[in-house]
Formats: sequence, structure tokens, C-alpha cells
Amino acid sequence: MLNFSRHISIVLLATALLLIAGCQPRGEKARYRFDVSLTLDDSLRHDSCATLHIIDDTYGRLMPGITAYFTDGSVSFSGQTSNAHAAFATFDSITPPFYFILEPTTIDIHIRRGRWTMTGGRGNAEYVQFLNHRQRIIDARQKGFADYKRAALDSTLTLRSERQAVIADSVLADSLQHLLLNRMRGDNPVSRIVRERFIGTLTPSSLRQLNLK
Repeated sequence: MLNFSRHISIVLLATALLLIAGCQPRGEKARYRFDVSLTLDDSLRHDSCATLHIIDDTYGRLMPGITAYFTDGSVSFSGQTSNAHAAFATFDSITPPFYFILEPTTIDIHIRRGRWTMTGGRGNAEYVQFLNHRQRIIDARQKGFADYKRAALDSTLTLRSERQAVIADSVLADSLQHLLLNRMRGDNPVSRIVRERFIGTLTPSSLRQLNLK
């Protein structure tokens, strides 16, 4: 009777260990799983497929692309990743590529003609915040230039207001270069994408500072 009880205890213990071992990998997979949903607006639905490209930050190389075909204007990608990566999607006819941060989370992207929205992931929130900041500076410069031209056309432009306009534009231009430099100097997927997309907009002076870093 003692041996039989001991045998039952061993069986129960082994069963418990198997259950723990069986549950743990599923939890790990869920923690590392990414799901990307990409939807095109009606005016862009002539594209038949999209390809997901992931940049391996460890080796600085592009991983093999994953292609999926649209159904009712939407396409999805799923997989496993333990870290955030710079990534981009390419299409049949839409250019340039659409960049984003691939993270172990759910990411929803909706591309419309002339604009897009994206939710999901801390890196993507940081990337969108940078893009919005950059666009606000560009919009302010464009507004300042439009006001300057308007004043010049209706003869209300004075020497003082012209100097103020030049100074204001110079400050905004410097702010834009400062924003780009600070973001490009980082060692993360957001900085990698910003360097890829906007390094051509740096001034020669900013480019030298970036290369010296």
C-alpha cells in the first residue's frame, strides 16, 4: 500500500510538471506574437499584394520579405518577435514604402490617399510623435513664407517685418535640423527609420555633426 501511494504521488507530480511545461510555451508565444493589419482606402485598392520587410538590427541586414494578398482592401501579417524592429511594407504601385516599428503587439495601419493612421506599439507612438513635431515646424515655415509673400504683394511689408520674418524662419529651420539630428543619433528602430527617410534633408553642417557622433 505504501509503494502504491508513492507511485501515485510520482505520477501526479509528473503530470503537473507536464502541464506546466505545456502551458509555458503558449504564454511565451503570446508574449512575443505580432499581428499587423494593413488596410488601403477604396481609391488605392488596385494593389493586389503587400510585402512586409523586417530589418535585423543585430546584423544590420534585411530579412526575407513576407508577401500576402489583399482581401477586401485588407492584408494581415503575423509572427513572432522578441524585440522591436524597423520594418516597412511595399506594394504593387504605391511609393514610397510605408515604414513602421514592428513590435510584439497588435498594429493597425490604414492608408488613405495623402494621409494615413497607425495605432499599436510604443515605438510607433514615438515615431508618429516625431513625424507630427516635424510637420508642425514645416507648416509654421510655410505659413511664415505665405504671410511674407502676401505682405510683399499688398505693399504692407516693412523693413522691420521683413527682418522679423527672416529671423523667425531661421529659428524654425534650426529647430528642424536640431530635431532631426537628435532623433537620428539614437540607436533604436525609430532612429533607423528617421535616418533612412530624412538624412537627405540635413544641411551639410548637420550631416557633419551626425557623422562625427
